[in-house]
Amino acid sequence: MIQIIQRVGVSAAVRYHLGLAMVTTGRHRDAAAQLELALSDCSNDAAAAAQLAACYVKTGREQDAQILAVSWTDATPSDAEADETTVDPDTPEQAA
Repeated sequence: MIQIIQRVGVSAAVRYHLGLAMVTTGRHRDAAAQLELALSDCSNDAAAAAQLAACYVKTGREQDAQILAVSWTDATPSDAEADETTVDPDTPEQAA
């Protein structure tokens, strides 16, 4: 699927939702890459920034999460707060 997206191009919304899908399957590094692209296309997307900050924390990139959090009040780099604002693949109503 990534090869098709690279060839055809997509909107920030598609990249955001692809990132969310990757989060639900535990692919946080891949999700971060898609969310970074979503933010590069739509720099005022607070939801994408929050998800990206959580991915950074999950992948050990706390400094990147902190830098992002300085710019976005909704993007919190702590695990406890990230779990409240991001998709949790273990919660059935969120994963559906």
